[in-house]
Amino acid sequence: MTDSVGFEPFDFRKPSGLPEAVDQRLLFWQRGLASLAPERWSQHMTTAVTMEHAARETMMMVEARRQLPDAGIGCRIDLGADALPTLIVFARPLLLALVGQVLGENLTQLPADRPLTTIEHTVSELLFEELAHAIGEAWPEQSPLDCCINGFDDKPQRSRMYPLGERVLLTRFDLNSAFGSQPVHWLSSQDQLIALLGQADDVGTPVAPPTDGPLQARAAEIPVQVIVRLGSAELHVSDLADLQVGDVILLDQKIDEPLEAHVAGLPKYRGWPGRVGSRQAIQIDELV
Repeated sequence: MTDSVGFEPFDFRKPSGLPEAVDQRLLFWQRGLASLAPERWSQHMTTAVTMEHAARETMMMVEARRQLPDAGIGCRIDLGADALPTLIVFARPLLLALVGQVLGENLTQLPADRPLTTIEHTVSELLFEELAHAIGEAWPEQSPLDCCINGFDDKPQRSRMYPLGERVLLTRFDLNSAFGSQPVHWLSSQDQLIALLGQADDVGTPVAPPTDGPLQARAAEIPVQVIVRLGSAELHVSDLADLQVGDVILLDQKIDEPLEAHVAGLPKYRGWPGRVGSRQAIQIDELV
């Protein structure tokens, strides 16, 4: 059982997400990045910015590319000893505004989209270098993670960093400044993240509170099976005999009705399906 933190509505068509332990390490890492990056940028900018971890989702690369800004600039940052490639993407007007802050420009709104000048590109490299340092410093181990900039992509929507059918993790940060809140995207291979974060030290595991005595402790640890009913259907024997791979069975459960969870054959809870990391889950909505 877990609380509602990390609970996501479930879509059976979506690719599976991260294992729960990896998901927690990643969240710790990315929240650290959101705190450290503005600190490093503040050494160069005339006004402060803040950054918040907003959302992340597993999807195929072909879908992730569609969610990147039309006019964007991507910075490839390789992670760790194996130089695992990731891509940080800014909308170009946002990057122009941040560069303008470094150059001392008095901007009151996001500039119109245009290519960066040579000087602006040089300044943007400084900002990306600071971002790479923040990614390494936020790494959930005592020693920072090696992070190295390995080029830029002025058409991230056409990126071929990963095969179009590969599972990727697209994370969105909200960058808050005088120009409002603007998204920044971080694109990574999910399998490579699992391999990388699987090597990291644990960032903390909840400890169960002590019980009043050995009998209570043993009673509290007795496993009880909770069965969640997805739905049922009535088929003729002839229908069962004709079932083939790919056939769809229509269940009696409606999508706008909660699922029932049974204990010892009796309904005890009603709730909504979802997932936590790569595990299916149910969020309790009602006690029966």
